[in-house]
Amino acid sequence: MTDTGWYGASDVEASAPPWDTRDWNSPQWTMPERGTPERSLDTTTPAYRAAGEGGRYEGPDDGVNDGPKDGVDEDERRRADRPRPWWSDELDASGGDADDDVSEPLTPMGGTPAPAQDPDERETDRPARQREPGQPGRPQPPAEPVAEPAGARSTPPGPAPTTPSGSSTSTASDARGPQGSSRLRWLPERLRPTPGDVQVLAWWAVTRLGILLVAVTGPWLFHGTGKIPSFWDSWKQWDFWHFDRIATFGYFAPGWSTPIEAFFPGFPMVLRLGVLVGIPTVVGGLLVSFVAGGVAAVALARLADREWGPGAGRYAAAMWMLAPPAIFLAAPYTEALFLALAIPAWLSARRGNWWLAAVLAAGACTVRVSGIFLVVALAVEFLTSGRRKGWLEGLWLALPMAPVLGYMAYLKVNTGDWLRWYHAQSDEWYRGFTLPWTAFFNTWNAATGHTAFGDVSDALRANFEWMFRAELVAMLVGLVVTVVLLTLRRWGEATWVGVQVAAFATSYWFFSVPRATLLWFPLWIGLGALAVRRPWVWRAYVILAVPLFGIWAAAYLTGRWSG
Repeated sequence: MTDTGWYGASDVEASAPPWDTRDWNSPQWTMPERGTPERSLDTTTPAYRAAGEGGRYEGPDDGVNDGPKDGVDEDERRRADRPRPWWSDELDASGGDADDDVSEPLTPMGGTPAPAQDPDERETDRPARQREPGQPGRPQPPAEPVAEPAGARSTPPGPAPTTPSGSSTSTASDARGPQGSSRLRWLPERLRPTPGDVQVLAWWAVTRLGILLVAVTGPWLFHGTGKIPSFWDSWKQWDFWHFDRIATFGYFAPGWSTPIEAFFPGFPMVLRLGVLVGIPTVVGGLLVSFVAGGVAAVALARLADREWGPGAGRYAAAMWMLAPPAIFLAAPYTEALFLALAIPAWLSARRGNWWLAAVLAAGACTVRVSGIFLVVALAVEFLTSGRRKGWLEGLWLALPMAPVLGYMAYLKVNTGDWLRWYHAQSDEWYRGFTLPWTAFFNTWNAATGHTAFGDVSDALRANFEWMFRAELVAMLVGLVVTVVLLTLRRWGEATWVGVQVAAFATSYWFFSVPRATLLWFPLWIGLGALAVRRPWVWRAYVILAVPLFGIWAAAYLTGRWSG
């Protein structure tokens, strides 16, 4: 088989490159141009060899070499200008120009995780193509220097700064910083919204509109028997009634059989402030979740960008907003308010502001019992991170225990039990200590139809079984996240997730674990960092999470058990 392709050679073995043929270095080797008479190109003459040294071919004047003599034969100029075939790019060491047109990865906020290089930078970074032994070089036309405008660079060129993960960062992103608008100069620098914060808040508002659509249409499409509830009534589900009772009548007013001491007073106290000015508890709870959730989203994005570089924050916040159980970030529940305090507390700790971290953690301890786990994780972070100016700063971490001890003292005075909040959870919500393997089998039996839930309808029993399957999946996610964090030696984050997983694993069965995944900010930060490097992760997540997001929201808004 012979090759008569663009090499212009005849009787060349196609299985071997031309320079490996027997007569490659002979004067009879020809390189004809397409559409021009074939002529011999002698590569062994002293004149031709001098072209490689002096940049000009001084061969005999045969009429073919006439024309501008800028150091390159006219035939060679045409050969150099000829478009390269597609397969020649594949011979380059690190790819060719075909990579220049690769589409940018889809990002949740628009733009790309890291700035794309200019074509000139890509050419500069490309390693020189290695020649095979014995392969002669081809003379190339000299590159014409292009003068750069005086104002094209504001700083001397240098290597792009890298993030902790090794990815290149954007100069614009660094310059952007927490400066914000000139109208907000009166705010402390760290409180001024950046353009990235505005993008995150815009996505927060858009996702709230999506939940609003589900709240308006869900009861009409999925409601069971009886009258269709109003818009406000559709939000009054499950634990909301306990918060409403505490905010309206307090903990120990007669007429309420459920031991509501299990709920910490922070969120009901905020609802109580609304009641005092005439705002219904359901409206106040929705407003608190809307505002607090926006604060938590911005803090999550800033924390992710700090840990893994620009771009990770937008992905992390968007994935968190679209998490399957994210309806609880909009409902009048404690998750949004808790995270509005817990994530900024962790961000402050990572910045070394331990006093501020302690103050925010103290606020989180008034909202959920999870605040105690947060304090433990902050203590581990203080001991292992090295972000401390002195050991005395650790004394600040005793501050968050003040509201916990205060609530325990209040319960002691009224019930005679310091741990009434824990015993209430054990009695009503099966939070009593259970061996992990027993808890697993109890959950497995409930998920597979081997547990009797009392006198309930078949539809409600199926609802419970489906949710217990979700509990098992959420526990598996928690175990994986904990192991990954331990592998990465991120001891503080591993403690934050691992302690919660341990608490769920030692209850009678796994209960409300999907809701708790919203609190595991290392999970969402890790997914955001992964999506920056693997854009398909973001696309796959959206495809899988958004349908579950809608199902979970419709289940909650129609009174079905949703974790």
